[in-house]
Amino acid sequence: MRLRTQFQSISLKYPYFKRVVAYFLFFIFVSLFFVVARFPADSLVPLIKHAVSSNTPFKVAFSESSFMFPPGFMLKNITLLEPLPTKNRQIITLDSLTLKPSIISAFFGKPSATLSAKMLGGSFDFYGETETGDTGDIIKTNFTLNNIDPGRALFWNDFPWAKLNGVINGEGNINFSFENPIKNSGGKITLNMGKGNLSIAKAILPDAQAISLSKGEAIVSIKSGVIFLEKCEITGAEVTVALTGTIVMAQLAQNSRLGLTASIKLRGKLKEKLAPFTSFFKKDKTGATMIKIGGTLASPAAR
Repeated sequence: MRLRTQFQSISLKYPYFKRVVAYFLFFIFVSLFFVVARFPADSLVPLIKHAVSSNTPFKVAFSESSFMFPPGFMLKNITLLEPLPTKNRQIITLDSLTLKPSIISAFFGKPSATLSAKMLGGSFDFYGETETGDTGDIIKTNFTLNNIDPGRALFWNDFPWAKLNGVINGEGNINFSFENPIKNSGGKITLNMGKGNLSIAKAILPDAQAISLSKGEAIVSIKSGVIFLEKCEITGAEVTVALTGTIVMAQLAQNSRLGLTASIKLRGKLKEKLAPFTSFFKKDKTGATMIKIGGTLASPAAR
């Protein structure tokens, strides 16, 4: 009889216990919301800039920052810069970037975060997490690209002889360590492009008309600081260009060394127009023009 009375007492108190827990969690939620809402976003600026400059070979600039809830922040009009002796070289610009770290993952000692960016006419979605490995803390990432137009990228300023426009979708994963992010790196990227066009400088193609493309595909792997172009091809009615080889990454992107081979197959009127240019290079058995590309990203050399 006494046991039954105790059980009834606990049963009566259980709904009250649930209400207490619910009110407590609601109080924590509201408190956290107002802490985030009232925290000055400007204080975030030096922290982000220091984090980028101290952990990467780049600098970052942006026009606006704001906190979000659940915990996270948004930046607008971002520019990633590579410091050079004379000036800062622009690498890429983003319309906006949202970063949301996972509090639960951090609590269990495995920090992770999601990142989304509006850039180059499309979007970039990213997930990264850390874990401890033989080479120290390792960052593991997965990402997707949607409706990205490569023609809007800033790196074409360093390649005035050509420019590629189109719509690219793809996905990939890249892993690297904090201790040596270039040497201790690995991953794979797959990209697909729909219709687009390739613009060539007047010095090569006098009438400078854009070349129509029907599709493009790229499969790239990364291992120990070397980028392997397993397949990189664009195709159109009058041209097929395939690029294979390696890029050995350097601390400064512009110093990355090129070991590439381009195969160019021309058809129709385009073949006649580019005949003076292709005559300087060797042909393979199929008649495709073969061009060896060496040097660095900042100063490529073709032969």
